Amino acid sequence: MENLYDRSLYELSTNINDIEVDISKLVATNNVSSQRQILDELYQNCILAENNLSCLPISANNSNKLNSFINQLGGYTCSLLDKVNKGTAISDEEFETILTLNDQSEVMVYQINMYVANQDYDFSMLNKINFENYDNDYLSEIGEIMGTSTDIPTLIYDGPFSDSVTNKMIKGLPEVEVTSSDGLQKITNLLPEYQNVTCSGTTSNKFNVFNYTAEYNGVSYYIQITQTGGLFLSISATSETDGENYTIRQCEDIAEAFSQQLGISEICIVFGVPLAVVLRA
Repeated sequence: MENLYDRSLYELSTNINDIEVDISKLVATNNVSSQRQILDELYQNCILAENNLSCLPISANNSNKLNSFINQLGGYTCSLLDKVNKGTAISDEEFETILTLNDQSEVMVYQINMYVANQDYDFSMLNKINFENYDNDYLSEIGEIMGTSTDIPTLIYDGPFSDSVTNKMIKGLPEVEVTSSDGLQKITNLLPEYQNVTCSGTTSNKFNVFNYTAEYNGVSYYIQITQTGGLFLSISATSETDGENYTIRQCEDIAEAFSQQLGISEICIVFGVPLAVVLRA
């Protein structure tokens, strides 16, 4: 029984890390064939995560938040996979949902990795579990993953988390409207090393943005620029590297320098955490 619980815990951690990697890959590609493969892998990882979570001695009340997220992510992934298999492209609104899921999965990965990393090397679940009252067991922390930092939508299929998105006026943007050509020119001027910059459409949500794809050092990037103000909203990419590891402080310095390159000054980083604290063979 001890081996079963231990295996389920570490496999759950692996599943959640794989889910985050799959979503990151999905963000970085617009190739239909690649999307189909990634969505299939993501769906399978959601199933594995649900199975491993169900094997752990956690009460339904304690596992509700994490289980809901994985369950709804799996359902949404299945609907996208069915759509792609029928030859229909992922819409801008669905891609915006994927970006939100990517942010949430990074939080989920950090929380599960920190939980596993903080366990003693020789800890025993059987010695610590109160089988008469799972609500008080030490595994309750797992059930709280996503519980305080994420709003799990109740109707994920109605669009990009439509039950938690409101049409509020965004403040702080320069009161000037830009065109897709203006945005492309800005990317070319501020990021001259980026090649094959192309506008891939628009997204209307909390921010109305132009979406662009670009390439740099063989890696595909996804860039968003606000239609109001012409500011960089996001720049994201996923790749593997054999280079040296950086400390959080070094990463913050790199982020600040990159922001200044984009014309963003007087910034202060208020959130920075390691997202990979568990080593996997």
